[in-house]
Amino acid sequence: YYHALTGHTLYRIKTSFLTNDKLGKRELESKVENVGQTSACDGMLEGADGSVYLTDLENSAVVRWNPASKRVEQIIADKRLFWPDTLSWAPNGELYVTASQIENMPRFNNGKSTRNEPYKLWKIVGISRE
Repeated sequence: YYHALTGHTLYRIKTSFLTNDKLGKRELESKVENVGQTSACDGMLEGADGSVYLTDLENSAVVRWNPASKRVEQIIADKRLFWPDTLSWAPNGELYVTASQIENMPRFNNGKSTRNEPYKLWKIVGISRE
């Protein structure tokens, strides 16, 4: 799966196509599949069931794309998720997300940083890798 940082489309392509040196550019392009529309995201992570978790920059949220229904559902939204960035599974299966506050960097605020330390690492309760 892949997604442009400020785009709204989730794509996928099989790894076997990417590693096949015999496929030309046009053949490879034809293997890319548009799987759905999402909010702009920064981080993505696959679940054990094939679902794809994405950070949702526009809504300070984390969403899940369900491959069976081809729908996106919001997992959590919280104004404290300033630019939800990276998703990770902990060894025990819990889901974590970082909030990098990129929108608070000087380049987006007339040269002044509005970031607040410490930066946050959030555990999303109720979501498990299993």
